[in-house]
Amino acid sequence: MTRTIDELGRVVIPGELREQLGWKEKDVVEFVIENDAIVMRLETGTGTGDE
Repeated sequence: MTRTIDELGRVVIPGELREQLGWKEKDVVEFVIENDAIVMRLETGTGTGDE
């Protein structure tokens, strides 16, 4: 599955993946780099997601 990065740097997470993971609108997603990949996971801390 592939998606294109738009002119603002956004990528849409396909609905089928969000549904499989149980991700909902307004969930805060954390981005981390592991080796040479970007890993996304739901934020588990108490921050606002702006860190």
